[in-house]
Order: sequence, then structure tokens, then C-alpha cells
Amino acid sequence: MNIFAAGSDGVVKMNHKSAALLRGNLWPWLIIGLTVFIYGHSLSNGFIWDDADYLLFNPSLGSLKGLSSYWIPSDYFFATPLTASLLWLEHQFWGLAPWGYHAISLAWHVLNALLLFQLIRRLASPLAGVVALLFAIHPIQVETVAWITEQKNLFCFFFFLLAFHAFLDFDSSRKKWDYARTLLYFIAALLCKSIAVCFVTVPLLYEWWKRGSVCKRNVLLTLSFLPAGALSVMIPMRIESFYSSPVLSKILFPEKILLAGKNFFFYIKQIVLPWQFSAVYPQWNIRIIDWENWIFPVAVVVLYSVLFRYRQRLGRGPFALLCFYGASIFPALGFFKVSLFSLTHASDHFSYLSVPPILFLLCSATQAILPKIKILCGRGIGEPSASFMRSIAVLIVLYLSLISFRLTLNYKDDIVFFSQLLHQYPESIFANTHLGLAYERKGFLEKAKQIYLKGSFGVDFYTQASRYRDIARIFVIQKKPQEALFFLGKGQALRSRRGYLNDYYDYYLLGTARFHSGNFKEAAEAFRMGIAKAPDWVKNYEGLGASLMNLGDVPNAFKAFQEVCRLNPADKNAKINLEYAKKILAKQDPRNGIS
Repeated sequence: MNIFAAGSDGVVKMNHKSAALLRGNLWPWLIIGLTVFIYGHSLSNGFIWDDADYLLFNPSLGSLKGLSSYWIPSDYFFATPLTASLLWLEHQFWGLAPWGYHAISLAWHVLNALLLFQLIRRLASPLAGVVALLFAIHPIQVETVAWITEQKNLFCFFFFLLAFHAFLDFDSSRKKWDYARTLLYFIAALLCKSIAVCFVTVPLLYEWWKRGSVCKRNVLLTLSFLPAGALSVMIPMRIESFYSSPVLSKILFPEKILLAGKNFFFYIKQIVLPWQFSAVYPQWNIRIIDWENWIFPVAVVVLYSVLFRYRQRLGRGPFALLCFYGASIFPALGFFKVSLFSLTHASDHFSYLSVPPILFLLCSATQAILPKIKILCGRGIGEPSASFMRSIAVLIVLYLSLISFRLTLNYKDDIVFFSQLLHQYPESIFANTHLGLAYERKGFLEKAKQIYLKGSFGVDFYTQASRYRDIARIFVIQKKPQEALFFLGKGQALRSRRGYLNDYYDYYLLGTARFHSGNFKEAAEAFRMGIAKAPDWVKNYEGLGASLMNLGDVPNAFKAFQEVCRLNPADKNAKINLEYAKKILAKQDPRNGIS
């Protein structure tokens, strides 16, 4: 049974009906129609989670200088400069209106599905329409399409597909221009997201699948891609290492093997058995002493070995597809530090580039197995009719579409997003904290406080201390200093028992609570401690200036307001406070010479 049968020219044989269907316009319109139906209502969604860092609180979006900063190595966005530049361009058109970004995400996902359709059709497969349609509507794609931050996936895969198309042109023509286009699109994909580095496997896997061997020419072609790929991987690795939790550094290599095995099969399971999806899944058990965990990495080795051993019978396609799947999902398997791994070991958006090979493999296997089923049925209860099979296919498409439609509703805004996540996992400290923050930003302080108080305080001291700080912050905003000081004290007691000191934000809350209680001297001391921790954080200077003004120490208050103006020149209140302090100093001593 060859589930990826190749003819003398190395491509899949097609019957006349399949070829006629591929020449028609049915599949593109079906892909466009269903995808728009599923994601059309996402245009009314807002920003969620770290969309704020990319858009709402990103001052670089408003100037050409900000655009140029994306291409400077010292900038955070240097890891994905082309993605950041495209977001900057979007911002010039519709500012901070979420619908514009969601419209681009929808349009780009449709475009990717159509490019995938054309690519698979060029590989002479009758499954091009089916695979592209499933790619477009599958629920595992919702996180990428409905979450603006993940536009980097959409942009990356777009240029990745263009590079694949250009490579096929080069493979048949051997023209320098086609090679140049391949390299150009590959670099563009890398500048959108470094996961595109898996493209270096394409020339080798494609030639091995098509011809059964790899020539020196394609090895050299692959080597020519490696410098750009290596550079694109090194930069985000440094960034992720900086932002990742220290807990990730404590994972032993054998545990990483277990984690990789579980993640490898997790994404396959999510694609083949689409049932439950979440933005943040519970972390896996990766204890070395639990023998059942070793089933997964062993199964990975067995799977590759079987597909390679029976490549003559099954065809070379399954092994080649699984190799590409492994290359595309490798950065998310757990061998590298990824900041999100401190919350979850798996996330749907990690698999955007990995979905097509699994769908291709699944559809190819189904196509090969169906005739065998018909033969068995013919010997027994009878062969299933064509209309019955079409009905099953329609039901599968409707099921996937409705699941995706429902999941898209979860991305309405932060409150809906984190409420749904907390409903799925009531013990999630992450969901509880971010839901409280969402209510805070909306001004629903009592609701936020109730969520913090009802949520799990966790088992580690750091989580407990952070929860006390969340509650104290609400009381600070409500100007209830005694309650705020009580919870700040509980958090400080936890830290001091473990030998940890307060950070600059703890001192800011402590100083503000003391200020509201009228204890200006101790408030000023807390703000000074915060400044010592973070000299460039403006809020502690504001609190220090206000406290010193109430203590009558106008000269030092004036200096504090000067620092506020230096750190945040656009702060109008700081300028007003500075002028007020200047006038008082002038009245006290007209000869002080302050200007």
C-alpha cells in the first residue's frame, strides 16, 4: 500500500476527475468563503494579552525613527524586524483600531491557504484543495489568526510559501534568477519569524522524495541558506533566554527529551483529533522516574524508523513529510528556552507551519486506505456509496468550521479571553492574574479584587507574594492605605524569609500607600529605595517629588520633578509640578538662580 505513490517522474498520479477538479475554481472559492465565515466576526474583536506591548504601549509606531529602530540590533523587535515593520505600516493606516489588524490577519490567512493550494497542486497531488481547505479552517489555527501578536506566523508562512514556489521554479529551470528569488523570500520569512529556518530542509527532502537520492547541487543549495538561518536563530534565542523564567534553566536534558516526545505527538493529536483547544495548556509531567513518559520519545524513534524501513511499500512521501514536520516543530519541542514555556509546554500558534505536512500525510493515508476499506466492505456488508462518503466529508468540514467559529469568540477582549481560560483551568494562576489586570484596566476595581482573592495563591513563595501585591495594588488605587499596607507587609514577609528583597514596583506601592496615609517621610524613603532599584523608572520620582513637597523640602522635590521631565518629556503634569516648585523656590529666595 503506497500512500504517497510516485510515478516514473516522481510525482503522484492523478485520475482524470481529480485533474479536472484541480483545474476548476471550486476549491479557491470554497477556501475563501469558509475562512471568511469562520473569522469574519473577529473584525469586531479587540486587543488581547501582549497585543498591548506590540501596539497599545509601543511608542515607536508613531515615527519613522521608530521604524528604523526595528532594524537596529539593540532593539527588542530586531528578532522580527519585518513583522514589526509591517505592523508599523498597518498602524499608519488605522492607528489603534483593532478591526484593521484583524482584517489583515484574516486576509493573510486566506492568502496563505491559497498559496498552499497552488503549491500542493504543483506537486501534482489531487489532494491540494482538501489539504488547503483543512489548513484554512482547522481549529488549531485560530490562535494565530485571532491573536494580532501572531501576525508574525502569517507573514512568515507567506514568504515561506513564496520561497517554496521559487525553489520549484529553480528545480526545473536552474536559472540564477529563480535561485535569487528563493533566497530573497527565505530571508524575508526569517525576518518575520526565525521558525522559517526549517526551509533549509526543503531542497534535500524534496529531491529525496522525488528522485530517491540527494545530489551535491542541492546539498550546496542548502548550505547557502544556512548562514542567514543560523543568524536568525541566534538573536531570538538570546532574547528568549533573557526573558525566560529561571525555572527553565533547571530542566535536565533527559527531561527535555521527554518534553520533546510529548510535544511531538501533542500537535499531531491536536490536528488529527481536534477536540479541546486552549491558549495556555497545563504543563506536562516530565519526571524521569515515571516510566510511561519514556513511551513518547521512544515512539518518535520507532515511527521514523518504520516509515524509513518501509519507504518502498509506503512511498518516500510519509517519511519526507514527517521529517519536515519534525524540522518545523523542533524549536517548540522544548530543547530551547522559550519564555512561554514558563506558563505552558505547548501552544497552538507554535504549529502554524507544521500543520500542512500532517494534513497532507493524513489525507494521503485516507486516500490510500479507502479503496482497501471498500474491498473489505464489498466482501461483507457492502461497499459504502459515494454520496455517503461525501456526506462524511461535509460533516467533518462543518465540525471543524463550527469549532473554529466558537474558538474565535474567545478572543473578543482580555476579559472574555482570560475568563474562558480560567473556566477551562480554574487553578491557573496565570489566567486569574491576567483576568484581574483586565478588570483593573477597565476600572472595575472591586471585581478585580474579588478575582485576586478567590484565585489560587500557588505553592511557591514568589507566586504568593505576587498575589499579595496584586491585591495591595487595588487598595492603593482605591486610596485605602491601611489595607494596602497589610497585604504589602504579607508579601514582604514572604520575601524576607527567603532572602529576597522588594523590587522597584513594591517600593512604589509601599511609598504610595504611606503617602495616602499621610506618612510623607516614610513614603519618601520608600520611593528612594525604589529609585535605587530602578533609576530610570519614572513613577518613583513622581512619588518622591510629591512626598518632599508635602514635607516642605522644595529644593529636592524640584530635583525629583526635573528627573520626571527628563525621563518623560511629554508628561504635562510633571511640567506643571516643576513650575510650581520653581515658583515656591523663587518666593523663598529670589536669588537662587533656578531657571
